[in-house]
Amino acid sequence: MLFYLIMTIKIEEKDNISTVYLEEKLDKNESEKIKELIFPFVEAEKEVHLNLEKVQYIDSSGIANLIEMHQFALKKNTKIVLKKINKIVSAEINKCKLDEILYF
Repeated sequence: MLFYLIMTIKIEEKDNISTVYLEEKLDKNESEKIKELIFPFVEAEKEVHLNLEKVQYIDSSGIANLIEMHQFALKKNTKIVLKKINKIVSAEINKCKLDEILYF
């Protein structure tokens, strides 16, 4: 098991799953950084779990990047799974009807 700590992002790798623990917000700047961080795991066909328990804010750019990461993972025959979503983020995801296409 390997652990990385980058800014407020913690990554835990176990078997073929990389769990990314996010904090604070998923706005344009943060979600771009997260996307750059996650794409190599997806490229290696690892399943990525995004723990959103401590994310208190998500904007349209954050949602767009979740969709982009999801689509990229599908092309690589893997998936992005959203875990421990708090009520604030869950409401935004549901408002955009993403609960119908993203994995939870």
